[in-house]
Amino acid sequence: MKFSRLGRSSGSIELPETWATPLEVSRLLDHTAKMVCDEWLARCRTMAVAPDDAPNAWLERTCYALVMGYIKSEAEDAFEARIEQYQRKLRGPRSSGTIFQTALMAITAHQGDAISAGLRERVGKRLWHAYRHYVPPVFLNGFFKQIGSKDLPRRATDEEIEPGFDEWIAEQLAQETNFDSRGTYPGRILAIIPPSKERDFDDGYDGVDDGDDDPDESGDDHEGNKDDDDEWFTRPLSEPDEE
Repeated sequence: MKFSRLGRSSGSIELPETWATPLEVSRLLDHTAKMVCDEWLARCRTMAVAPDDAPNAWLERTCYALVMGYIKSEAEDAFEARIEQYQRKLRGPRSSGTIFQTALMAITAHQGDAISAGLRERVGKRLWHAYRHYVPPVFLNGFFKQIGSKDLPRRATDEEIEPGFDEWIAEQLAQETNFDSRGTYPGRILAIIPPSKERDFDDGYDGVDDGDDDPDESGDDHEGNKDDDDEWFTRPLSEPDEE
């Protein structure tokens, strides 16, 4: 994982596929969190940056990629552990909301309440919404620009699915090997998961459309009306936009 830094070379974090000890997990997250927090605070003090490099936009991208990495390496419990490590510097609830809200608190735990509860909630909900849509980190900014910010916190809280993402999400669910909770999905998505993939979902759906789970009967196929060139998920994922 790489992240940009103002006036310096990019930071780089390499997460191992397997961890030797819990202490290794703790030490690497502590080192990473301090680098990320220092860079975010430096950006907060600097106003002359492009919109995509603004403090909160940068924090969103970096936190999202970091959390995705820790989930992939099955070490996401390290975020709550770091909160406990620095709990004397924090006020209010230690952990609430999504894993991204927990991670944001963990990243700045050594600085006390550097990130307000309101900012944690806003950013955490935005990242949770992207996570539920299986958005790759490289396309995070494009996803938010495409769907718009109006009512986004409410849409995330209500676990709404954006138009045009049904098939993409179904494909990703079919490829899950260790299903981690991303909330619940509507029947219209569960009904189009390839039947060769049998999974256990919260609502008992087994991946086969046997007629018991009625899809959305509204007549909206949720495929969207935008041109392909305007939608990030139609582009090859191996060829991200040039910055």
